[in-house]
Amino acid sequence: SVLACWAHSGIPGAAERAEQLMRAMMQDQEQQQQRKRQDPSQQGCHSRGSLNSSRLQPNLITWNTVINAWANEGNWERVESLYQELQRKSQRDSRLIPDAYTYRAIWKAVQKTDALTTDSKQQILFLLSDKFTELGVEPPKDMKMELNRLRGNTSNDGMTK
Repeated sequence: SVLACWAHSGIPGAAERAEQLMRAMMQDQEQQQQRKRQDPSQQGCHSRGSLNSSRLQPNLITWNTVINAWANEGNWERVESLYQELQRKSQRDSRLIPDAYTYRAIWKAVQKTDALTTDSKQQILFLLSDKFTELGVEPPKDMKMELNRLRGNTSNDGMTK
């Protein structure tokens, strides 16, 4: 998808472009819903030049892709803000409940950012570990190694004793 291309491009400003596209999708979806409320006879109609909201609604993949784009840039503030927004939206739409991909992107942002103290990074790491456990999913290998290191459970090769 276009969002994934932006997320993985490494081009300066790519995350911002990906988020702008997601926001445009959200705005179009909201406009379509408003038109339907105002004129129920417009069900299924799309104005010329408008995104087809029946096909382009931001879903969890969209959110994860944009969060990952900001994580690739190491922008912890945007990752945290988008994650909080996603959590709020997931209370109204169970299809938007964060998943393992969401938490992997957050882990990537934690690793890349200079905006967090070591203590904050460790706290987030333990919270993310809990999220992976709740999902019944193994955390990424580098995350497991860091958890083991912090817990003092590592051998010289970084694997669990």
